[in-house]
Amino acid sequence: MNKTIFITGGAIRIGKAICEKFHEEGFNIICHYNSSAKYADELSAKFNSIRNNSCKTIQFDLNKIDEYPIFIEKIRSFYNSIDVLINNASAFYSTPLKEYQENDWEILHNSNLRGPFLISSLLKDNIKEDKGCIINITDAMVIRGMKDYSIYSTAKGGLETLTKSLARDLAPEITVNAVAPGAILLPSDGSSNEELLLSKIPLGTVISCIELNPGAGAVIARSAGAFAQLMARDGNIATIKLPSGETRTVSTVCMACIGAVSNSDHQLMVSGKAGRSRWLGRRPRTRPVAMNPVDHPMGGGEGRASGGHPRSKNGIPAKGFRTRSKNKSSNKFIIERRKK
Repeated sequence: MNKTIFITGGAIRIGKAICEKFHEEGFNIICHYNSSAKYADELSAKFNSIRNNSCKTIQFDLNKIDEYPIFIEKIRSFYNSIDVLINNASAFYSTPLKEYQENDWEILHNSNLRGPFLISSLLKDNIKEDKGCIINITDAMVIRGMKDYSIYSTAKGGLETLTKSLARDLAPEITVNAVAPGAILLPSDGSSNEELLLSKIPLGTVISCIELNPGAGAVIARSAGAFAQLMARDGNIATIKLPSGETRTVSTVCMACIGAVSNSDHQLMVSGKAGRSRWLGRRPRTRPVAMNPVDHPMGGGEGRASGGHPRSKNGIPAKGFRTRSKNKSSNKFIIERRKK
């Protein structure tokens, strides 16, 4: 029996991409939409032509708080189970302090915070039966705050906290996580990839997920909390300052995401116990100085020997030893080396 995913705001943009990926993996799709009926119908027709009865669509306005129980009952009637819930629907517009309206708070919080809470609470029993999961789509920029988007930012910030609370409330039967995308392209008619080219991004902008070769995908500043800065442009060459302090040149036809990668607090996370590391597949590590000389260059010696200068199992010195080849072809692109 195929598993089922229910996603809010699944007709366009990120939601559409998620639906396409899960359908490709064999899931049945329940796609919620509000005003994107045309795109939802096209998506449903596409999926059902590939695999019969594999996609259902449902229209609902997340601002209608009193009608949530009816909405959830319709969802339950589509398939026998719901294995994955993705709270993706989001109202997004600016609310400058001098211009915001009274109902802006309700609209932005209903779709970004109140809706995910109500849907999760009403569907938790169905998801628990199949030991499924809940995924909330937040925003990478919330941690820094967004000018003129104070109401939206508080709603998404609340959704991150809600994710952590639900993870404790629903464990261990249901896993709850959040995904915080950075800047994305809107796949509406007439849009293109030009907004994310280094040739189009303003100088001084904080960027992440940077390509080195056009079309090859991001290779720089991809880890949690990482970012670089676009420093200068000269013709078809852009100069960027990397997280390490290194300054190098990149082609302006390469792409990058605007903003830093989310989850900057990842480096502060402490396992707390050995078992948690084991859950992540990290096995215990034997200290090199406790090994025999035949097993590691730092092993052996009488008593508690220091092991000498830190080095790898292959004998390559660590902690500052330069391993980069002096004849490497990409050296010509590096303007200033990283900080020591």
